[in-house]
Amino acid sequence: GFGLYLVWPALYSTVTDSYRLGRVGRLRTDLGGVYFNAVFITGVSTAYLDTKAPWLLVAIVALHIETATQFLPMIRLDGYYILSDLIGVPDLFSRMGPVLTSMIPGRPTHPRVRELKPWVRRTITLWVLIVVPYLLYWLVGILIVVPRVLPVVWHRLVSLSQAMSAAATAGHAAEAALGVVQIILLLLPWVGSLLLLCMMAHRPVRAMLTRWVPALSHAGRS
Repeated sequence: GFGLYLVWPALYSTVTDSYRLGRVGRLRTDLGGVYFNAVFITGVSTAYLDTKAPWLLVAIVALHIETATQFLPMIRLDGYYILSDLIGVPDLFSRMGPVLTSMIPGRPTHPRVRELKPWVRRTITLWVLIVVPYLLYWLVGILIVVPRVLPVVWHRLVSLSQAMSAAATAGHAAEAALGVVQIILLLLPWVGSLLLLCMMAHRPVRAMLTRWVPALSHAGRS
């Protein structure tokens, strides 16, 4: 079908029933997107060999890079699900908190970590040690870049809005429609980034509220 991934348009296929398959079957399902990328790359490569168009060569390189990024396990891309199915743990992010808690000196191993096989526990711990700095890096990067870029984006947004309004007033429907598309494309990355940050912060904030609110209420009553 066709839908939105966060805010970006995307084609999708429902593979919920793949969890009824064995490990090999689930891995084969996880690699479905990479397979179609490979098919598309093959088609573009064939077109390049036939036409020698330079832009096709650039597209091939870009497609290879995009396909390679799908194997990154830091966020919910193909690599995340491949790792999840390889080690047999459905939701890796739900294990992040218990793993971090278990790494605090003097703290006992969390039951959700202790129940895992030793090699799975080591794999998830390594994954957490990679993912946490990665997410923090991007979070800090966003916080540094946003104050510098946001005024530029706002200025461009105002400019596009004025141009779209002028085109609509003059009866230029095509130019007005193009302005709407440009505004949407300008806003999409920001809305998507905001949603991603909210998703990243949801569990930590909920955990802190669950822990602190009862304690504050108890302190207030006493």
